[in-house]
Amino acid sequence: MNKRIGLGFLTYPVNEDRMSYLTRALIEAATHITASQDELICFCSCESAAANFARRVDSKAKRRIERLCRAFRVQLRWNSQPPSMGANENNAMQIAFDELHCDYMMLHIDDCYATEPIDLSEGIAFLEENPSVDILRYHWSPRKECKPIMTELGAWQQVDPQSKWFYDDSPHIRRSNYVEKFGLHYKGRPIDCGRTETETNRVLRARGAGIVATSHRMFEKDGPVSASR
Repeated sequence: MNKRIGLGFLTYPVNEDRMSYLTRALIEAATHITASQDELICFCSCESAAANFARRVDSKAKRRIERLCRAFRVQLRWNSQPPSMGANENNAMQIAFDELHCDYMMLHIDDCYATEPIDLSEGIAFLEENPSVDILRYHWSPRKECKPIMTELGAWQQVDPQSKWFYDDSPHIRRSNYVEKFGLHYKGRPIDCGRTETETNRVLRARGAGIVATSHRMFEKDGPVSASR
């Protein structure tokens, strides 16, 4: 049975350089990401926060994001919560699972871009056959101090929960029961993005999450501009 997959782009348009990441992410996704056996629904959760919008994103930037999403046929949804990585991730799940009624969501942060063909249906088939797997990762940091510990699992890799970064916000698929099993992400100030990931790692370990990765990284990370600037 075909599944509904929400391809959710998370963007943090804090300045012109950071906004350029979303453009590249959309271009590469349109070129490389498909779902041959499933329904793919693309949307963008854009950090705005009504009270902080004028300070963080001017009207010109807002129009640019709107044009980009229209051009790539991506549904645009603004995150009305105060600026926060965790709040934007929570907003993306609400869109995917509550509004669009997706069975799965690929979280696709704006500073990563696909580097080769990716058929998400292959990952969905694996998840359907392995209900104990909660998250399927397509990217991780290659840096020695951040790279997770992984062991071969057929065509995939099992991520060791004792890895420093068992989870991070780079592209991955999660199930629609994520909130039920693990709760919402920690919401803090923009500069607290590291704590959001640290808290997520702690919760996932404590609740016995199963995380698997692709055999190699299928995304690369873009430049150094932080979402908190």
